[in-house]
Amino acid sequence: MNTEPAIVITTELTDFFNEDAKWMELASTSINFSAPTFIGCMISDKDGKTIAIFEAFKGALEYFIKKDIKDIEKRMNFDIELIPMFICALERFSDQICIENLAGIKLKGTNIKMHSIFCFSQFTITFFLNPFIRINPMKM
Repeated sequence: MNTEPAIVITTELTDFFNEDAKWMELASTSINFSAPTFIGCMISDKDGKTIAIFEAFKGALEYFIKKDIKDIEKRMNFDIELIPMFICALERFSDQICIENLAGIKLKGTNIKMHSIFCFSQFTITFFLNPFIRINPMKM
């Protein structure tokens, strides 16, 4: 009996699927393909206004954030621009309740990991990652 998988996940195959959200959707439903290590990143100002969005491929953030929303109306009404505003509100709330030196917020689910960094005076950076990736801070 042959125990080898029918499809071997190689770097080339991963790169091919990462080029477009439609290919990623096909891969994730047909061969149980998971999110890339780095899904995307949002840079916003301290008021929550999005300055820049970087993605592993076009549509990656929306695809991996919205893919598990079962309610079609909620999925269609989801606005990715609200994420930096929410993070900004949490940062300001932490100031109001006197949480000192809050460096960031981490949220982890089964489908995505979000890591926001507040250490910059003018900006907040939010990373969206595969939930099984471990981030170790660089120590000097």
